[in-house]
Amino acid sequence: MKTTLLTDFEKIRQIYNLYMKQDFPANELKPLAMIRKARTQGRYDCYGIYDGDSFIGYAFFVKLMSGDRFHYLLDYLAIVQENRNRGCGGELLRQLSELISDADCIIAEVENPDADSVIAETKNSDTNGTPVEMENSNDNLIIAEGEDPNADHIIVDGEDPNADPNEQEKDKRERRLRFYLRNGYRTTGVKATVFGVDYLLLETNAAKPGLSHSKEEIREIYAGLYQSMVPPPMYQTLIKINS
Repeated sequence: MKTTLLTDFEKIRQIYNLYMKQDFPANELKPLAMIRKARTQGRYDCYGIYDGDSFIGYAFFVKLMSGDRFHYLLDYLAIVQENRNRGCGGELLRQLSELISDADCIIAEVENPDADSVIAETKNSDTNGTPVEMENSNDNLIIAEGEDPNADHIIVDGEDPNADPNEQEKDKRERRLRFYLRNGYRTTGVKATVFGVDYLLLETNAAKPGLSHSKEEIREIYAGLYQSMVPPPMYQTLIKINS
């Protein structure tokens, strides 16, 4: 399998129409025109993972330049239905980490299940064991970027698993959190509420394992990414970042 930066907008259009409309609720999907405009402005990157000619999955990222560095926010990530539960999601994250090997920080946000118990369980488990597959995620912070030597931060968001959903939804959130924790992410201690959804922010660093950022740094990076996407009145009303 090989992950590649998508430069042909027609391929992106096909992924959007054939897969993203099925993988995500309509109210969670940005208009395709918005994605196209952001790409044109250098503020959005799209990746696809392929097995030969077969399309396996995708990862879309918001990106923001800050000084001589880039910050990233995972906007959408999913593996197509027929390729789920094969470890493809973990392989996508692994390859993306290689593509952004110079990044100082990659942040992910996940819905908050019983985060404390999942984190403790993951710490006590063999992270080289059977991978936990993630079907799709609009966690607006994950991994990304292609061969950009200046990449510094990449952010992913996943819904915060502690928000008292039904048992089926809670199980899904816990599996999603395990997926990130088993693939090199760690907790930041920062939570956010975005458009009414509670998120737990995670980060990883492929280039400098063990390096972590302060809560204040994470909050600042995260705020900057959302401020680059939404107008000030909407940001002030609908984006809340907590310690």
